[in-house]
Amino acid sequence: MSTNSYACLAQLVDIFKQTDECVHSKGTHFALKMLKMELDLHKRGGVSDDVYLKLCGNNVRVTSYRLHDADLPPILAAICSVPIITMLDLRYNRLTNEGAVSIGAFLKVRIAEMLLRSHRILLLTRRYQ
Repeated sequence: MSTNSYACLAQLVDIFKQTDECVHSKGTHFALKMLKMELDLHKRGGVSDDVYLKLCGNNVRVTSYRLHDADLPPILAAICSVPIITMLDLRYNRLTNEGAVSIGAFLKVRIAEMLLRSHRILLLTRRYQ
């Protein structure tokens, strides 16, 4: 990982620490824990410059927490402040249409890949009769 990328990732960890102290939510604490794991992985070296933030809800070896809609705004705001995350895994959480709106606003920021399998996000369609 380049020095600049590592510095950006470390800066993002600091922002998450501040966010977690202000918000006091399980969601930001979970995101901070996973981001620290990613930072440690990159510190050891041998990985690409891609930063993969794995916030999937089925990660029971690390935590049993599943993100909810209200958890997303502070997490996504922190990620937007330092756009170093290239892959974001939000599979198997408890997100609904409200969370989808937050994700839609977040997608204005460049991200290479986002995984959203197994949520309660409904497809909103109009039926013509």
